[in-house]
Amino acid sequence: MVLRTCTVAVKDLQGVEHSIEVTAETLYEAIATALAALQQDNWVGEIGQGFSTVNVVVQQAPIKHEVKMKDFVSWLNRQKDDLRQRSS
Repeated sequence: MVLRTCTVAVKDLQGVEHSIEVTAETLYEAIATALAALQQDNWVGEIGQGFSTVNVVVQQAPIKHEVKMKDFVSWLNRQKDDLRQRSS
């Protein structure tokens, strides 16, 4: 498995949202790591069980693509030609 950096956020019973950045291999590992860390912080109130929602945002490495416009237009024209040939 691949380690991923995640921001995990949860609201305590007073409705205050707390978030923390963790590194984990799985979604549930990220939640477990975050909850363990948040429970050590005296600013965080009790976090409810049951219907409480935990939000996890995976921080993906940005991907950049650079395409020359002429190459895009060429590709687009080929797609149009293929579509015309199929409909004939």
